[in-house]
Amino acid sequence: MKTLWNPALIAGALASLLFAACLPTAAAEAIDAALALEAPAGTPWQHIVASIDSRARDQGITTVSPATSQAPIRLFVETSTIFRGDSREISPAFADLLSALVTLMQGQPDARISVLGYGDSPAVRYNPVLLGLRVRRLRTFLANQGMPFKQIKASVKSHEHYDGPVEFAQGVATGRLIELRFHPR
Repeated sequence: MKTLWNPALIAGALASLLFAACLPTAAAEAIDAALALEAPAGTPWQHIVASIDSRARDQGITTVSPATSQAPIRLFVETSTIFRGDSREISPAFADLLSALVTLMQGQPDARISVLGYGDSPAVRYNPVLLGLRVRRLRTFLANQGMPFKQIKASVKSHEHYDGPVEFAQGVATGRLIELRFHPR
C-alpha cells in the first residue's frame, strides 16, 4: 500500500507546531513589554525620591524635589503633624510614614537623613528645649526603624538658616517646623 504525502497537510501541521512552540515565548515577551511600560525610568535613587514624594504628599506634607541627582528630597512638616500636643511623642500616623520611608532608604547603603528643627534666636515664641528633644526623638525613632544611627544627622538651627517654602515662615519663627532631608549620599 502506498502512503500519500499531502504537502498542504504537512505544511499546516508544521505551522501549528511552530506556532504552539512560540506562543509561550511571545506571551512572555508581551508581558515583559507591558511591565517595562509601567516601570518608571531612572536610577534607583530617583525611584526612591518618587516614592518618598508620593507618600509624603498623600499625608498632606509639603515636599521639595531635588534639583539634581545628588540633592536631597526635602519634607517640611509642622510639629502638630508629627507629635501629639506639646509632647515629643510621635503620632501613630507619622510613625507609620517614617517607618515606610526608612524601609525605602534601607536599600541605599550611602543614604543619609537630616532632621532639622528651626526657631528664633533668641527663643521668643517657642520652647527651644522641646524643639531639641523632638529633633532627637525623631533621630532615635529613625534609628530604631533600621536606619544606621551614623547616617542620621539632627540639629536645631536659627530661622536665618531656613531656605524652604515661604508659607512656613511663621512655623520656623515659632519652632513649629521640622524639615526632613533624604540624601542619596
